[in-house]
Amino acid sequence: MKKGPPRCLLVFSMLAGILLSSGCSTGLTDEIRKAMEQGAEFDRSYRILTKAPEKLTAFTVPDGVREISPRAFAGNPDLQEVTLPETLTVIGEGAFYHCFGIKQISIPASVITIGDGAFTGVQSVSGTNRTLFELAAGGALIDRKNGRLLYVPPVKGSFTIPDGVKAIGDQTFAFYQELTAAAMPDSVEYIGKEAFHACTSLTEVKLAANIRAIDDHAFAWCIKLDNIQLPAKLQFIGNGAFAWCSTLVRADLPEGLTVIGDEAFMVCSRLAAVSIPGGVKVIGQDAFNGCTSLQKITFAPGVTEIRSGAFAVCTALHSTDFPEGLTVIGDNAFVACGKLVSASFPDSLTVAGKESFSRTALKNISIPSGAKIAEDAFPSSCKITTK
Repeated sequence: MKKGPPRCLLVFSMLAGILLSSGCSTGLTDEIRKAMEQGAEFDRSYRILTKAPEKLTAFTVPDGVREISPRAFAGNPDLQEVTLPETLTVIGEGAFYHCFGIKQISIPASVITIGDGAFTGVQSVSGTNRTLFELAAGGALIDRKNGRLLYVPPVKGSFTIPDGVKAIGDQTFAFYQELTAAAMPDSVEYIGKEAFHACTSLTEVKLAANIRAIDDHAFAWCIKLDNIQLPAKLQFIGNGAFAWCSTLVRADLPEGLTVIGDEAFMVCSRLAAVSIPGGVKVIGQDAFNGCTSLQKITFAPGVTEIRSGAFAVCTALHSTDFPEGLTVIGDNAFVACGKLVSASFPDSLTVAGKESFSRTALKNISIPSGAKIAEDAFPSSCKITTK
């Protein structure tokens, strides 16, 4: 009896036939092979470029690629020219972030999604699907669907954000170290993460009246920003939003504010006074740590928790009165406030954490009898009485 082909070969042949008949293929073209030889990396379908080659001055993204992964080209110091294919539909967040050598990128009309910070640092962009995206005055790129500002060319001097923008995307101006002033229309409601991070020449920002959220590290390391008028509608200040703004003298917190994130004003070393509004329940970890000029803190009733390190190393602080309703003062919350000589505690206090007032000048304090106080919460020389 004549034997047929092995069963495994028949199964493989059937699968291959199904794939071919359905139009599926590996996607491994000669263009993609060449890109891989140059150092590019792709997903298994060869439709997503996950990592770009390094040490090239020019690169053509192969035809057939549909997506460029977040940060695929980010920080490439050598790249000067990139060509994108008409098959491309998605450009991920930070895809070309800080590719300062690229003079221009033409965005194909096939692209329907562009992530925040995708082109930050690129000298200019052109093309795009004008139904989905707007190229506005000053070279700004705006997502029409949600009014999000996605890109601004590197700025020298001042920049006015176009009318109609509702949100400033993450890292839009990050490390634009020649930006000196920024103004925004009242249509803006949100400032994204690291939007103005390390704009080290920025001295003036006119915030929109309708801003409700300033996200994480939005203005961190803006070391020449000495004054900012926070709008009345602001509700959220994210982690590190103004951290290391070392010349910031004044930042009046509006009554509607509800969140002060971790490290929000850390090392704002010239900030002299702060008033915490009643809508803020929790003051984030290290929120005002290292504010060495801070002499006065006013707490409105409503604050329930001061987290660890929140006012650590506020070396100019002399006294403070904590509001009724406060229950928790975290570890190291006021550690190394060396001039702190007076503090009054509410009956609501239940916890004072480790070294929360260590290395202060407190001599006499009165605390609620039921409060749980860490053994090293206060200086050893401090006399503690209960009430």
